[in-house]
Amino acid sequence: MQLHHPATLPPGLSPAEFEQLAHDVFALVQRDRVYAEIDAAALTGKTFDPAETAQIRQLLALYFGELAGRAVDEQTTSGSVESVVMRDWRDQNLRHAA
Repeated sequence: MQLHHPATLPPGLSPAEFEQLAHDVFALVQRDRVYAEIDAAALTGKTFDPAETAQIRQLLALYFGELAGRAVDEQTTSGSVESVVMRDWRDQNLRHAA
C-alpha cells in the first residue's frame, strides 16, 4: 500500500512507522470490520497525547480514502462498471456501520 505519506506526521512518528501503522490497522479492520478499535499507541509502542491521536486517526482516514479512491479508479478506468460490481467491491472492502 505505498501511497502518498501525509506531510505532517506527529512528532516521533516516521513515514515508515506510519506505513506500518496503516498496515496494522488494515489487518485489524480486515479481522473485524465493525468493531475494530484503533489504538495507535499500542500498535506503535509510542505515547501520543489526545491531539496527536486525533491527528493520526485523521491521517489514517485520508490514507485509506486515497487507497479506496485508487481502487475505484482502477475499476472505472478499465471500462464501465456495473452497479453490482461496485456493490460487491464495497461489501468486500469497506467497513459496515454498527
